[in-house]
Amino acid sequence: MHNVQPDSARREPLSQADEALQRSRALDAYREVYQEHLKERTHAIRLLDSPGATLTVTCPKWCQADHQEDVTHGTFLEDFAHRGTEEALHVDLGDGTHEDVLLCEITQYPFGRDLRRPTAILWPSLGMTEGHLDRDGVFRLADQLRAYADALDDLAVDLENARRTGRKADR
Repeated sequence: MHNVQPDSARREPLSQADEALQRSRALDAYREVYQEHLKERTHAIRLLDSPGATLTVTCPKWCQADHQEDVTHGTFLEDFAHRGTEEALHVDLGDGTHEDVLLCEITQYPFGRDLRRPTAILWPSLGMTEGHLDRDGVFRLADQLRAYADALDDLAVDLENARRTGRKADR
């Protein structure tokens, strides 16, 4: 009988300080790679509230939305939203296919009734696919959950930065 351990159990455990340093370096590397995407962008949004109305908005640095639909088709002022990077929990269904089961994204409706500040939105994916896992599949699922937890830690840092440095859209 073989004693199979998940990949995470085969690694040497890191101290909390080393783990925090590793996460900090990873986040710095991520930000460096995507710095080009973090430049401020300005859009002239068509408003559907009244004929011919437009609004010029400057996206906060964390916004990943291209706002193309808002520009070409228009939106109601209250429905205009900034959206950050979406983090998805992808689960291996045991047959080589994957499905998103949980999604999290920073969102702000600067002119809406709710969510006027950057907020992390969490919602389940309503997929109806059933997966079957063996022991190794359960170990892989546990590794995926840990990776998702790390991604949520990074999203929490991004949310705090968005709230600290965010500003409302220009009117």
